[in-house]
Amino acid sequence: MPSAIQHNLTPSPQLALVDGDIADSATAQKITDTAIARFGRIDILVNNAGLLVSKPFIDYTPDDFEALVSTILAGFFYISQSAASPEISSWEQKSSEVF
Repeated sequence: MPSAIQHNLTPSPQLALVDGDIADSATAQKITDTAIARFGRIDILVNNAGLLVSKPFIDYTPDDFEALVSTILAGFFYISQSAASPEISSWEQKSSEVF
């Protein structure tokens, strides 16, 4: 998988780059840790991970299915749970959203 650096993205005060597989719970923790270190809190989380398997559905393999489920379901679960934890979230103090 190409890293963000290979795509010539550069960090700025308004951007934090985190490489990893969103289906891995350690990546979710790394993302939230990075956000807290950079910005001090998390006010909003946009769950926008997806995966395109570029072939007909009937040709999907078990590995294709696992990749889809891991990215779309596990990725959503891990990052949402990590960002919503009371130690990290500013959501208890004000109205915030998960998208």
